[in-house]
Amino acid sequence: MAISPDGRWALTIHRSAGQGQLAVYPIGAGEPRDITHDAINHQWATWFPDGKRILFFGNEPGQPLRLYVQDLDGGTPKPIAPPGVSTYANAVSADEKYLVVSTPDRRVAIYPLDGGSPRFLPESLSGAVPCQWSSDGSSIYLFRRGEIPARLTRFDLRTGRETLVRALPRGELGVTAVRVTPDGRYYAYSVYADESQLYLMRGTNKP
Repeated sequence: MAISPDGRWALTIHRSAGQGQLAVYPIGAGEPRDITHDAINHQWATWFPDGKRILFFGNEPGQPLRLYVQDLDGGTPKPIAPPGVSTYANAVSADEKYLVVSTPDRRVAIYPLDGGSPRFLPESLSGAVPCQWSSDGSSIYLFRRGEIPARLTRFDLRTGRETLVRALPRGELGVTAVRVTPDGRYYAYSVYADESQLYLMRGTNKP
């Protein structure tokens, strides 16, 4: 799923009794360590910036998917948003106070991680995918799936303005995923691949 912030551990999901469980594997010498042994089916996970907690998607039997926070040392995971709220890539702010998400109605919202009501960003951002906080936590980088040509933008939380960071090369193919560094200098992305050949046939129609 992800490499720890200190580069020492790989976060993984493995199957145990039909449920996806969290484990970490050392990068180098050492032994793997299971993090969870519960009834939750873990389906996606990433690290908090401090490397001490894990953010994951999962669901208990018969329940919908939702977001949880899990301490690396174990313990009971804490749900942090209602079912149906989703997140992507580096959703936790650098100070670990906020989580940027997409709501079921495709709004972009910011949830306080210590509890409280979410802050909904302008409806003009509906359908946008938040993919990274800026280094100082004042802005959020976004992209829109299906937008042609594809663009990486930055929304300033102080001014409420969205500005273009860069148009993505080959963006006319449509972008499925974007990763960007907090300073906005480096990025990586995936595009749709739909290659075909065009044929021309000449002739006359015969009965």
